Amino acid sequence: MKPDRQLPKDTESATPAPPASFEAALGRLEEIVRRLESADVALEESMGLFEEGVLLARHCSEMLSRAEKRIELLVNKEDGTYSLRPLDAEGGGEVRESR
Repeated sequence: MKPDRQLPKDTESATPAPPASFEAALGRLEEIVRRLESADVALEESMGLFEEGVLLARHCSEMLSRAEKRIELLVNKEDGTYSLRPLDAEGGGEVRESR
């Protein structure tokens, strides 16, 4: 497996931090796709948009993965009700029952 390519220092500072919400990040990613699909984008701008899009796609994927893990913790109890069991504080994947 190849290591992730490191962006040059000047590119890193030009790339904005990903939006805090999933919806905002996805909206920005959609804007980038529309812009890249247009015919009036210069090569240098296209590269910058592409790099930002890759970072946003990874960010969205990580957010979805965390949400999926939280959903998986929703368990059916013996009495037919449901409860959410949080991950342990160290993130080791073990689950402790909430009361």
